Parts: sequence; C-alpha cells; structure tokens
Amino acid sequence: MMKKFFLGFLLVIFILILALIGYFFYLKIPLAIDKVLPQGAVVYGKVSDVENNAKKFIQMPVWQAILNLNYRVLVENKIMTQEQKANLETIKKNQEAVINHFMFKKVLGQEIAIAFYMDDLDAKGLEKIISGQEGESAVQAEIFSNLFFVTRLEPEAQIAESLLKTLSSSFGQDVTIEFSRYKGHPMQTFVTSDKSVRIGMTRIKDLLVLGLGDKAAKSVIDVMKNSRAPLEKDQDFLIAQQKFFQGSTLQGFIHLSRIVEKFMPQFEDMILKSAASSDGSQELMVKEMKEKINQFKMAAFSASFDETVKIKINIEQNEKKSASEDAICSLRVNESPSLIPSGALVYFWNSCFNLDYFWKQAKKELAKMAQSSGGDIPADKIKMFEQQIGVQIEQDILPAFGQEAGLYLANIDVQKSFVLPELVIFLEIQDQSRADALLNKLLGKSFLPVQEDFYEGISVHYMETPLANISPAYCYLGKYLLIAINKDLLKSSIDLYTKKTGSLATQNKGQFLDSDFMGQSVLNLFFRVNAISHKLKDIIGFVNVLADAQDNKIRAFQSGSQKRIEDVKKHITDNQLLIIDLQKQQDILKDKIWDLDAAKLESQLEQGQMKVLEDKIQQLTLEIESDEKIIKDIEKGLLGYAQSLEESAIQKIYVQEVVYPVLNSFSFMDVFSIRQNNKGRDLEVNLFIKTQK
Repeated sequence: MMKKFFLGFLLVIFILILALIGYFFYLKIPLAIDKVLPQGAVVYGKVSDVENNAKKFIQMPVWQAILNLNYRVLVENKIMTQEQKANLETIKKNQEAVINHFMFKKVLGQEIAIAFYMDDLDAKGLEKIISGQEGESAVQAEIFSNLFFVTRLEPEAQIAESLLKTLSSSFGQDVTIEFSRYKGHPMQTFVTSDKSVRIGMTRIKDLLVLGLGDKAAKSVIDVMKNSRAPLEKDQDFLIAQQKFFQGSTLQGFIHLSRIVEKFMPQFEDMILKSAASSDGSQELMVKEMKEKINQFKMAAFSASFDETVKIKINIEQNEKKSASEDAICSLRVNESPSLIPSGALVYFWNSCFNLDYFWKQAKKELAKMAQSSGGDIPADKIKMFEQQIGVQIEQDILPAFGQEAGLYLANIDVQKSFVLPELVIFLEIQDQSRADALLNKLLGKSFLPVQEDFYEGISVHYMETPLANISPAYCYLGKYLLIAINKDLLKSSIDLYTKKTGSLATQNKGQFLDSDFMGQSVLNLFFRVNAISHKLKDIIGFVNVLADAQDNKIRAFQSGSQKRIEDVKKHITDNQLLIIDLQKQQDILKDKIWDLDAAKLESQLEQGQMKVLEDKIQQLTLEIESDEKIIKDIEKGLLGYAQSLEESAIQKIYVQEVVYPVLNSFSFMDVFSIRQNNKGRDLEVNLFIKTQK
C-alpha cells in the first residue's frame, strides 16, 4: 500500500514539474500579434526589428542630406520657414537619443503594429465631422478609438510609470492612472487632469496594447477570452499573409472593399448633393467611379530594408476579369532585352499596348460625349480625323501592332546649345507589311526626304536634319519596330541583336535584383539611379548656364532702362528750366502790356507774343507729363527685372543648397527596378533598390 502511494506521489510530482516546464516555455514563446488583435481590420501594418530599421533609416544618405542642409541660407532666402528649420534641427539633434532611449529600446524597439477597425464606426457621424458639424473631440472619439496600437516589450520592461511620465510631458498636464479589470484581466487607463483624453492599455504576455479610450484593450481581452475571433482567423488576412515574402520586416494590408462598403453611400450622397446640375451627369460619374473602385478588394504589402531594399505589393480584385480584359495585360516572356544596351540609364517594357481595346474604349467615350452634348456622331468625327491624317485607324493602324511597347534611354548628351536624350522606342509588330504601309503614308508628307541605309544586312530608314546628332530613324529587329532620335542608336541595337553580346539579355540577372526580371511578366522597368543623378546634375548645370545668360540680358535691360530714366529726367529738367525762362518772359510781357493799356496804346503785338509763350509752356508741360509716365513705365519694368533676378537667385540657392545635396545622396542607390505580374485576380508589383556598399 505504501509503495503504491509513493509511486503515485512521484507521478504527481513529475506531472507538476512537466507543467512548470511547459508554463516556463509558454512564457518564453513570443505571442504573435495576429493572435491578439481581433479580426475585421480594414488597415493593418506591422514592423519588425524596429530599432535596427530605425537606425538604418537615420543613416540613409538621403535623410542625412536633408538634415545637413544649410538651413540658415534657406531661411534667409525664404525657402524655408523658421518653424521648419527649428523642427528639422530638433530632429537632427534628438533622433539618435530617441532611438537609444531605454523607452524606445524596451517598448518600441522590437515589433510594433497598428490596426484600424470600422465595425462600429458611424459613417453618418463621420460625414458630420468631415462637413464641420462636429468638432475635434468627435474626430478623436469616432476615429482614433478604432485605431489599435500593439508593441512587443522586453520581458523586464515596467511600462506604466515610464509611460505616465511621457504622457504627462506630451499633454503638458498631470496624467493619472486608473486601474480596473475586464473579464478578470487587468487594464490601466491614463487620464489627463481635464478628462479630455483617456488612453486605455493592457498587457498580454510580452504584448502591450494601447488605444484611445478602452475599446482597444477590451477588444484584445475579448480575443484572449475566446469571445471574439482573432485576426489570424480572418480569411482575408490569411490571404494577405500568404502574399508577404519571407524575411520581410514590414507587412500590412488595406481592405479596400470594407472601406468602400462603409463609406460609399455617404460619399455618393455628398457628391450628388453638391451637384450643380440635374442632367444626370453626376449620377453617371458616380456610377462609373463606383464600378472602378469596386474592382479592387484589398492590397497587401511587404518590405525589407537591407543592402537590397525589396518592396512587394499585391492588389486583389473582387471579381475575375473577363478573358478579353485579361488579354489587355497578359503575361508574356519579354524578348526585348536582346535589343537593349547593358548600360542603359532607363528601360521600360510592358505588354499592355492593346490598341484594339483602347480604341473600343475611345469609341465608347466618344459615343457618351455625343449623347450628352447632342453633337456630331462618333463615326463622323472619326472619319473627319482620318481624312486629316490620311490614315484609317481600324484598317491601317490597329492590325499593324501587337501588345508590347517600351523604350530605353541610352544616355543624356548635354551639349553647349541643347540637351539630347538618346531615346529609342520599340513597338511589337503584328503585320510588318501594314506597318510599312502606315509609315510610308505618314512619312510621305514630311518635308525631309526619307533615306535608306543597310547595316549588318538590316534596312535602316532615316531623315537627315540640320541639327547635329539628330536624324530620326526606324528599323525592324525581330518582332519589334524601333524608332530612335538618330540612326546610330539603331545601329547599336542591331549590333547587340546580331552579335548576341553586350545587351541586357546577356548580363548577369543579379544586376536587376529580381531573378524573375527577364521571365514572364506584364511590366519591367529599371533606372540606374546613381548614373541618372549625375546626368541630372549636368542638365541642371546646362540650365544654370542658360539662366545666367538670361540674367545677364536682364541686367543689360536694367542698365539700359536706368540710362533711359536718366535721359528722360534730364529732358524733364531741361523743359522745366525752359518753362521758368518762358514764365519770366511772360512776366515782362505782362508788365509791358499793362503799361501800354495804361497809356491807351495798342498791345495787340504783345498779346500775340503772350499767346505764343502760353502755347510753348503748355507744350512743354505736356512733354513733362509724358516723360513722367515714361519713367513710371520704365520703373515698373525695372521692378519686374528685379523680381526676376531675385527669383533666379533664390532658385540657384535652392539648387545649390537643396537639389545638389539630395542628388549627391542618391549616389548610394545603384539600380531601382520594378516588375509587375497579373495572375488571375491578383496584380503583383515587385520593387527593388540595390544600394552600393
């Protein structure tokens, strides 16, 4: 009997030890934020590794360039206000202290999230707030109480006292803590002395939940007590979560459908009430806008900020598009990189160049316009336009082209007299014979003769112009029509295409950061940011030279105008002296006439002389008035010249003190690329930024 009791006692002890070990590990396992927040969020965002990401941000060259601007010069020249200067200087002075502060490290340094809910948000009440019928307190109560903030704490963080001090400092008044329990779980509420602000807080394991009022705290307690479903059970959140890429430190989504469903009725009413006319155009506009907005269900986004910055955006549509709409931007293998030099500054390609679709849409819009205005029917307008250009759209243009289009910028040639972008546009050709016929019709009207040259066996058509390095040209390579600003650019693409080397297609895919950049997609785009920033500085230098020349012209006009004022003023002085002399002659004549009249002698001759003097004085007076008006006009022009020179000086200071430092800061960015895919209802966009080590 004793033996059984002893074995049973050991078994109980063993179970208790296992329970304690399990509880210990339960406390150590981080609680996922989506297990605490309730489902139904319309906006959600989460940032992980906050401290390191914040340090990366403040060390970014672009941010450093902004903080190290010459604020004194910017303020003196009214480019920046004193308040803006003070704010930036405060940020510059305190940003590292904030990130290294124990409150930031222990409370905000690990993981933070925000979620916004609209379940019990009164849309009509919000309309009153927007229209100004309710005040700021209503905004706080109606909106911010539905905004939940969650942060992951360090295990030893004692938050209440520290937060109390921070809030007291922020609100500029005493803040007290009210302690309470909800469904047996402790809550704290921070209350300002005037009772105007109440911030509710609760802690669940290592997660701290905050919100205006007690809605956020009570909601997460409901989730933990299983009386409300967690965010991790939200089907739309799970769909968004599947879109986040592995290793992303920023994750979030915006549920567009829920927002539209909540606010669209009020928005429609506001638009229709404000309508100036009752012809039905507003209703039609609202209907079309609603149809476009309702296409989208939600957007998910994720990002990581390392040596290579990656941002991924997924937009899910509500209903599957029809086959014809899918064809607008169908997934295709991009064959154009074989034509593009590897050192191109900018490259763009897309498979959405569906002229058939765009033309159908254009005809629909023309029909609507004709119906609403009672004007010419679309067919007549189209026929008139076709007669003007000498081309039939549906017979000559639409059958010639495919769905792909793009361009590349090989270089920006900054010369003494102009800036020449070395640009090539390429279009997919569906029927080359129709494309040839179309080009012959269009170019046949040109006053420059079209010439033909052969390079590597490929026909190059071009037109010579008096301008150096400008000879518009086109040729066919593979399935593309290439149009360039000069024929040498086409020859470069021909070399790449025929020799199979030196093009984007033969380069290491890693330079685009995205291994699928050359795979099936809808859109490809990249910029060589560092190289472009240098070219932009060259262009700005070119513009500055033109601006200096213009300023010198204005100064010459100023000098000439000032000389003209001096001459006119001298003319006025001379006339004033003449008037004084004439007035003296008048005085002598008046005395003589008086004497003659007193002696009862004839003064007709002297009266005539007096009339001549009066006419001369009147003429000189009119000249003086005219000269004074001339001076006013010149002075007005001088004021305009001065303002122009002042504006030019401010622009140069802005360029020197702001634009150049910011452009220099972009030198740390090597390549920025974008790839877009359309997969069923899902539109996916991937952005990559490669930074230099």
